[in-house]
Amino acid sequence: MRLSNKTVRKENVILSNETVRKDKILSNEKVRKDKILSNKTVRKENVILSNKIVRKDKILSNKTVRKENVILSNKTVRKDKCSNCFLHNFKYEIINSNICKVQNDITVDIFIIIFSIPRNIANRNAIRKTWVSASRNNTANTRYAFFFGISSDKNILFQEAKIYKDIIMEDFQDSYQNLTYKTMMGFKFVTLFCNNAKYILKTDDDMWINLNWLNEYLRTNSQKLINSVGGYCFKSASPIRKKSSKWYAGFESYPSKKYPGFCSGTGYIFTNKTAQQVFEISRNVPFYHLEDVYVSLCIRQLGYTLEHIPGFRNGTGTNADLCRYKKKSVITWHKVPPGKLLKIWSKNCTQ
Repeated sequence: MRLSNKTVRKENVILSNETVRKDKILSNEKVRKDKILSNKTVRKENVILSNKIVRKDKILSNKTVRKENVILSNKTVRKDKCSNCFLHNFKYEIINSNICKVQNDITVDIFIIIFSIPRNIANRNAIRKTWVSASRNNTANTRYAFFFGISSDKNILFQEAKIYKDIIMEDFQDSYQNLTYKTMMGFKFVTLFCNNAKYILKTDDDMWINLNWLNEYLRTNSQKLINSVGGYCFKSASPIRKKSSKWYAGFESYPSKKYPGFCSGTGYIFTNKTAQQVFEISRNVPFYHLEDVYVSLCIRQLGYTLEHIPGFRNGTGTNADLCRYKKKSVITWHKVPPGKLLKIWSKNCTQ
C-alpha cells in the first residue's frame, strides 16, 4: 500500500522530509549510538569534544588526557636534562655568613643542613641541647644551621636568629612541594659560605643523629664517599602513581617507570665537593618536587653512585629502649620527638 508523504506506520515514522526511523539516521544532525557523524560527538567508549579530545586508548590532540599519562597542552613531559632551566635565584631573608668561619687550627669536619619549619621551636631547642651541642655554638669541628623558606609565621624566626645565629631563610614559599628549593638553598649556602667543611650532612628536625659513630664511619670509610652520596639508600624504586599519596608523581612530572635509586631525605651525607657539584649541575636538571629523588637525579648526571651506610635508618620506632639509640649500629633515627631526644641524650648507657 502506498501512503502520502505524511504517513504513520507501526514500524517506521516518516514525517515529510524530517524522518525518524528506529534503525536509520537520514539527517546530518542526528546522533546514533554506534557512529560518530560530527565533530561534536559523545560516545560511550570515547569522548570527543571538537578539538579537545579525551580518549582512554589514544592521544588524538595536543590537549589530551590519557588514563596512563597526562599531557596537557603547554605542560610538557619532564625531561632528564635542560639548559639553565632551574636557576636557584632566591634572596636571603635571614643569613649568617660566618657559621663556618674558623680561627686558629680548627677545621670544619661536618656542616649539617637541618630542615625545619617555624612552629617546631621545641625540636630546634632539643637539637641544640643534644646532638649539635658538640658544635659549641658553631665554634668547633661540627657546624650546623636550620633552613627555612618564608611562611605566615616566619616572624618568630627573626628573634630566634638574633639569639642563636643558626637560622637561614630564603624568600621562596616553604612547603613540602618546595623541599627541592630548600635543598638547593642548603647546597648554595655550602658553596658560598661553607666550602671549608669536609662533609655535608642533610637531615630534618625530627631526627636523632649520633655524631660520634658518624665521625668514626667517616674516618674509616672516607674512600666510599669520594664520588657517592651515602645514607639509607634505595638502589631501585618506582614512582608512586596514587594521587592520594604524599609521594605522588604524575607521568608528566616523571614519565619513567623507575627512579635511579635515591637516599632517604631523612639523612644523607657526601663530600663538600659533591654538594657543590650537585648545586652546579642542578641548573641543567629540571625541577622535581621530591627532593631526595631530585638529588639522586643530579648524582646520576654527575656519574656518581649511591652508598648505603649501615646505621642510617629510615624507619621509626618510638618505643625503642633509650640506650638502643646510642648503640654503634645507629647513626640516624627518624621521628624522635623533642622530649625523647632529651631523654636519650641524658641517659647513661654502656656499649
